Amino acid sequence: MPRRAAALLDDLDELPYRDRMTALAARARALAAAGRLAGALADLRAGWLTADDLRPLLADAPAELDAGRAAR
Repeated sequence: MPRRAAALLDDLDELPYRDRMTALAARARALAAAGRLAGALADLRAGWLTADDLRPLLADAPAELDAGRAAR
């Protein structure tokens, strides 16, 4: 994965889903403030992000969504 995209996604798969999404949002805001988000997103759109990259990020998303619905 290119360095620009890695700045957005590295080490997120080790976090619980909610923390992962919070960290992703914080990283995206920081990259945007530094003027580097567009480059990271361009790398991802260019095909650098594969299903294998996404799988760990979203692995526990269904359980988190179900827990959120149950808490309402």
